[in-house]
Amino acid sequence: VEAATEDDSLRRAAAANPQDKFALVLAGTLETFFAERMDQNEDLFARYVGDPDFRKVVTSWATSEVYKRLASAPELPDAPDTP
Repeated sequence: VEAATEDDSLRRAAAANPQDKFALVLAGTLETFFAERMDQNEDLFARYVGDPDFRKVVTSWATSEVYKRLASAPELPDAPDTP
């Protein structure tokens, strides 16, 4: 959840979408976040990847938590235009 709340693209997605649409964006990145941290908790990663019911619960909880945090965070300024 912490890594997701620090991700600028997710922050922008939360600002621009309702939670149900944001869930689609987050679902695509959750597995990446788990894989990047696999060495910290291999059992959790294996269960997330191998257990569809567990993945659904984790994804639902993470979506709610991340969206709540990002939706209440101040918006990031737009990236400056580059010539």
